[in-house]
Order: sequence, then structure tokens, then C-alpha cells
Amino acid sequence: MVLETEVAIGLASAVITFVSFTVNVASKTKQYYQSPDGMLQENRELLSIAESFKRFNDDLLSSLDAAPSLNLTPRWNKKDNSANKKNKSRTKETNKVDWALAMSKLDRQRIKLTSSERALIVSARQCQQIAVEFIELLDRLKVQEGSGKWKSFREALNTFWSKEMIEEKISRLRRAREELMLNLLMVTSNRQLAAQKIAKEDNWQLSQAILGAIHDSRAQLEGHMAELTKALKSVKSSDDQQPSDKLEGELRSSFSDFSHRVLELAEDRNARRNTRLMLHSLDFLQRDHRYKKIPEAHRTTFNWLFEQDHNQPQPWADLVEWLAAEHNAGRLYWITGKAGSGKSTLMRYLVDDARIQYFLRQWAGSKDLAVASCYFWNPGSEKLQKSLEGLLRTLLRDLLTQIPSLADSISQWRWQSYELGATNLPAWTQTELLSAFNAAMSESRKYAYVCLFIDGLDEFEGDDRARLEIINLLKQASDFPNVKVCVSSRPWRIFEDAFDTRPSLKLEDLTSRDIEIYVQDMLISDEKFQNLHRKDPSGCLAIAQEVVARAQGVFLWVNLVVRELLTGLRNEDRLIDLQRRLHETPPDLEDYFAHMLGTLDKFYLEQANQLCQVALQGNPSSTLLTYYFIHEEDPDYAMKLPIRVLEGEELLGKLDFMERRLNTLCKGLLEVQKLPGVAIRSSRRVEFLHRTVRDFLRTDALTKMLIASREPFDVNSALCKAFLAEIKSLPFVKEDPMTLFEILGALLEQARAYESIHDDALTLLLDELDRSIKTQYEKYVRFTTLNGHWANYYRIINWRQENIFFPRDWENTFLSIAIWWKLYHYVKEKLIQQPELVRDKNGRPLADYLPSFGEIEERDKTQLTEINQLIKLAVLPPPAKHRRKSLIGRSFLKAFQKT
Repeated sequence: MVLETEVAIGLASAVITFVSFTVNVASKTKQYYQSPDGMLQENRELLSIAESFKRFNDDLLSSLDAAPSLNLTPRWNKKDNSANKKNKSRTKETNKVDWALAMSKLDRQRIKLTSSERALIVSARQCQQIAVEFIELLDRLKVQEGSGKWKSFREALNTFWSKEMIEEKISRLRRAREELMLNLLMVTSNRQLAAQKIAKEDNWQLSQAILGAIHDSRAQLEGHMAELTKALKSVKSSDDQQPSDKLEGELRSSFSDFSHRVLELAEDRNARRNTRLMLHSLDFLQRDHRYKKIPEAHRTTFNWLFEQDHNQPQPWADLVEWLAAEHNAGRLYWITGKAGSGKSTLMRYLVDDARIQYFLRQWAGSKDLAVASCYFWNPGSEKLQKSLEGLLRTLLRDLLTQIPSLADSISQWRWQSYELGATNLPAWTQTELLSAFNAAMSESRKYAYVCLFIDGLDEFEGDDRARLEIINLLKQASDFPNVKVCVSSRPWRIFEDAFDTRPSLKLEDLTSRDIEIYVQDMLISDEKFQNLHRKDPSGCLAIAQEVVARAQGVFLWVNLVVRELLTGLRNEDRLIDLQRRLHETPPDLEDYFAHMLGTLDKFYLEQANQLCQVALQGNPSSTLLTYYFIHEEDPDYAMKLPIRVLEGEELLGKLDFMERRLNTLCKGLLEVQKLPGVAIRSSRRVEFLHRTVRDFLRTDALTKMLIASREPFDVNSALCKAFLAEIKSLPFVKEDPMTLFEILGALLEQARAYESIHDDALTLLLDELDRSIKTQYEKYVRFTTLNGHWANYYRIINWRQENIFFPRDWENTFLSIAIWWKLYHYVKEKLIQQPELVRDKNGRPLADYLPSFGEIEERDKTQLTEINQLIKLAVLPPPAKHRRKSLIGRSFLKAFQKT
């Protein structure tokens, strides 16, 4: 009889499976029979691991039991198991009862435990239960002494069919161990924080004791002096009594003066050091960037401040009189005006002009005078330039520079820490800064009169509630009799309501003469305009007068119009051409910006759009070199770029080229600012001509430009590529890699923004980033003791300028950093591609870097859940290759098992 093809294949499969199965069973039977303790070697190793893990849990629970009122160990612990054989063979049901009793006791003690400690105990109990079940399973697979071959065969067969159960127990034990270690780390971390708090309090007490001992040293010196003079008296004769008394007095006086002087010098030296540290802690990178960017007032501008006719009614409160006079009320002055009217220029003038200082000193009288200023700058790349925290840090730093005696009053714990030698203290919090500012205002009455100048309250980044907080803070400061406050802002309703009863002025009503002087000076100084003036003086005068009339007090508009007229003069414009240029110029700033972009060649629209989008992004790490790389033609330039230092003439050539290109493409709306005292590659920054330019580009102006562009442009991807190119071209400085870390942080921030928009990752680019930095470290640090992945030496620099370190014993990887930056799409993709990244990581487990659900945004929770699942799957061993079994084969094996 010839079998059907499928039946024949099924039968052959069954025979092969049976033969293979028989060989395995026979092999294990032999191992059982020859084993001295009746257990397979592989099971013996598993038993050893399980018992070791159980002992670890016993020790952990014992340490928890040592805590007061926290005896939670159930009756089936290790001691009970070793006490008698009956407890050793206790069933799972009894264990569950003990587990319930232990948890009930835990519930009664819950109020005394933290959440992390409760989680640790629950994890330990679960581990203990799984370990006991595993040990019992392995005990059941053990052959008793003296068993014959048939018994060994039966146990071998039982072991074979228990394989899946053993693997399941191993998997559960692994997962329980990971959860236990995670909770243990959390408990340890919380206890360390508590210990640090206690240590901080102890340090305070210790500092008081040390300072007391220092001051007591003077008394000790005087005591020694008294003993010395007593000894001198005992040896002097009666006939030289008077000279000895005189010598004693002189010696005592000299020694006392000397001890006083030593103590004063020591205290003065420490005070200067502590004050320097305090000033450094308040400083930030772009603190005075806005001040330096404000143009100085033109010749004779603002002279009207000193020329007011008091016999004539004036529509504004006399600012000079306000500066010089004592006021019981009204110690806050408000300068308001349209956008571009010159408020910031006036505020800088008030701070710098010597005559203003003279009038303020009249008010201060015999007291010292301290002037502090802050210039908000909303388009600024650093958050501190437009925040309450930045305002407080700037004002406090200015005040401490002029009144060092305030340093120990504004933050006593910082001062005491500096006294004890501490240098790297935590960054200032906003609450601490508010307290320090109020203390400075209060304590300053002892030392000086204070005048605060705050420019651009409308530039503050925040809602009206936050603006009201600043307004109230400044009002409270002006309530102190020794403090005056001068602020400027646009005439927004919130400021009008707050300052309507305060002395004030509206700038555009007072600057027509200043604008006329500026226009005449700028045009008359041009040689070609002088030629036109000789031919037609009345026509040239009419042009100047029309500029003044149409300006409506907006200095920025005047500046732009005069610049355009001078461009026409360079192009040999006739007088009629200049008049037509002026007539075609819109009087409104935003309309004028649109007019400027309208003159741009359509060929350049796409490139201009890209540069404007990068400027609007406002990444604080972007420089002119960043714009150069974004301007590259090849979209894959960053991936192809070799790792090579860019410096010297080559670097300068690229920066000069990009500066000219920027001026051509953006028509002066974006301009390059050169920062003094900064490395060449970081010294040129791209800024908006004025805040109104940024406000204009945020309207539909840029949308229209986008429509005119040929291809879409992703600003986040473009910045990531540019920052990668910068990193590849950096000169590596082993001792100070902060520039590298700053650019790296900027790149990862943009990569995060890209993921949030596109639900995708820049995987290839981030892999190239990791490779590039690794190559730089290996190339430039190969002769040092540096080892491990470069991520072990990474410091995160955030906008507060705090340095966040990843401890080296965590054995960090790039994936660790990616998790910290919430690059969840990238992390997920890497775990799918390379699950071994989880198993191969030493040190801190990768799962420990993940934040808790309470710390992340709702949109990230799905990603975080998937990453958790991928990490759990990755820690499991690769699944065994299952043989394909036919229906006949499976039925046969099941029947054989039953026999």
C-alpha cells in the first residue's frame, strides 16, 4: 500500500521527533543515574542561583525588619525553612496565607513608610515567593538516593516536560529581579537625599561653631598677653617699676592692634572671596548682551530733558526733577512710547550720562549711590534675557558690585557655605531670588540710595499674571525711602492701568527735534547729498522735513528710511528719485518691512525664507557658522562631512561670506552682531534688526514667503544637520569640552522638537553624531586615562547654566543620553533594531533612566510604555527554535507522555 504524500511526511516527522526525543531522555536518564545527589547539573546551577537570590532577599528583608516597627518577614523565611522538614515542604497555599499576613501588616505600617519603601517591600516579597516556588520545582525534579534506572528515566522524562515551566520561572525571576533593583535604587536615592538634608543642617551648626571659634581667638590672644605681662611683672625690680609699666602698656597695645589687624585682614579677604563667588553665581552668559546692542544716542539727542521751561505747561513729568528730588510718593517713573520710538536708547542714555548721575547724587546727599539696570530682550536666545529670574539676577549682581556689604544679607546659607569653602552650590531658584531681592532692598538703607532702571517690560516673556507679579515687585521696591525705579514699556493696557497715577512721559511726543537733527546730520554728511543741496537747497530741505513729519516719533522708521535714501544716493539717484523713494515708503513699520521683502529677487525667496525660519527658532547656540552650514547646497552635507578642525583663515572666510550673503538675502532685517572677547567661531551672532521685525515675521508675512518657496523646509532637521557639522569641525579641547556639550545639547533639543512634530526619529543623523564624538574622543584623548563611552563624560548644560552630570559608574551610553532628552522615537527604533543594547549595558540598567509617568507629558506616555515593553523583551533570552511538528507527531508525543 502506498501512503499519501502528506501522511508519509507526517509519519516521517513523527519518527524523527520521537528518535530525537528518545535520545534527549536517554541522555538525561544517564545524568540522573550518575549524579551523586540525584540532580542534573543544569538544575543544580539553577538551584544555586535561586537559593543565592533568596538569601539576598532574606538579607534585604532583615535590614528592613531592623527599622523600628517594621517587622514584616512572614513565617516562611529562611530560618523557618531550615528549622524542620515540615516547613521546608510547605505548600504554595500556606505560602500565600503567610504572604497575605505580611501584606496586612504592611498595610498597618503604611503610614510610616514612603511610597518607594512600600514598593521595595512588595517587590522583595514577590521575589521571595517566586524563588521559593522555583526551589520547590527543582526539588521535585530531584531523584532520591538509591533510585534505580527506571526511576531515573521517569524523572528525566518529567524534567523534559517541565522545561517550559522552568523557563517560565526563570523569566519571572528575571523580571522580579529588575523591578526589585529599580525599587532598591529609588529607596537608596531617597535616603541619600534625606541624609544630604541632615548633613546640610549639621554643616550649618558646624559653621556657626567654627565662626565662633574664630572670633574667640582674639580673646585667647588677649589671655596669653595677660599671662605674658604677669610674667614680666614677676621679674621686674622695684626701682624700674615705672618703665616696666610703660613697656607693658605699649606691648599690650601693640599686640592688641596686631591681633585686631590680623583678624580684620582675614575677615576682609574671606569676605571679598565670598562676594566674588556670589557675583559669579548670579551672572549668566548674555546678561549685558542687550545693553551692548542698544545704539548710543545721536549727537545732542535727549537734550530736551535738561531744557524744560518750567514757566510753560508740559505734557510730561519733569524727569530730571524726579531724579534729583526727594519724593514721599511717586518714586516710580514710567517711560512709554510706540514700538521703535527709542525707549531703549533713552534708558541706556539715562544710565550712562554723567549729568543723570549728578542729579541722582543730589537726591542721595551724603549717602553712597548705587545704580542697577536690566534690559529685557524678548527675541534673545537665552531665557534669562526675558524672565523674572534674569531680571532679579541682573539687578542683584549690579547691586552687589557696588554695595558688597549686602552679600552676606541676601542669602545667608550661601554666604555660610562659602565661609566653609564650598564653591559649587545649586543654582538660584526664583523663590530664593525674590527673597534675596527683598532683603537687598531692605538692607540697602544702611549703605546707599538705589535707583533701578528696567527697560522693556513688554519684552518680558509671560502672561499678564506674570507681568503683574513684576509690576507689583517694582512698586514694592519703590516704597522704600531710599529706592527709585524707572521703567519703560509700550503703552499696553496692563501698564497704563498700573502706572496711570505715576509720573511718566510719552516719547514720540518729545523727539521731533531729535529726529530732525538726526536726519540732517546723516544726509548732510553725505557728499552726494551735498552736491544735490548746492543745486536745489529748498528741495533737499523739503525731503528732510517730510521724513520728520511722516516719522510720527518712530526713530526706527527714520533710521530705515534714511538708510534707503543713502543707498539711492550711492546709486546716483536724482532729487526726484529720492522724492519718489520717500513717497513709496509706507509710514507703518510692518508695511515697511513687507515693502523691503517685496524688493527681494524672487530667485532668493526660498533661501531668505530658510534663514528667517532659523532666526525665529531662536536656538541660543546658533551662530553665523550655523547659518553657513544651513546654507549648504547638498542636503546630506553633514553626513558626508569628514571630522576635520575648521579654523584660521578658512573659518574667517566662511563667516565673512555668510555675513554678506545674509545682508543680501534678508535686506537688513537680520544683522550680524560681533561679540568681543569670544572665540571667533562663536563671536558672530545673528539678531533681528528690532523686535518689531520678529513680530512682523511671526505674522502671515513668512507664510506668504513659504508659499512662494519651491520646496518645504524643516527648520528642526536643518538645525540638527548644521550642529552636527559644527561638532565635526570643532577643535577638541580635552580640558574644557563645554563648547562641544553646548552644541550637542542644542542638537538634541532640535531632534526632540523634530520628533514631536513628525512622530519620527532622525536615526541616521543621531547615529552619526554618536560615531563622530566617539571618534574625536578616541583621537584626541587616547594618551589619557579616559576610558569607556564618551557619554560617561557628558555634562548637560541647560538654560540656567547648571551642569548636570551623569555619574561614570552608571557606565552610560548614547542611548542613556537620548532617554534623558526624551528622544523616545529614536530609542524605540534602536531597541527594535538592536535589542542587545539593553543586555550588553553594564552599570545602571537602561530602564532606570526612564522617567516616571508623573514626570512626562501625556503625549509621551504611549512611547514610554512601548519602550518599557521593548526593554523587558530585550532582557529575556532569545526564544528557542521550535521544531515544526505535524499533527501526527504531536499526538504521538502526548500519548507517550501519558504512558
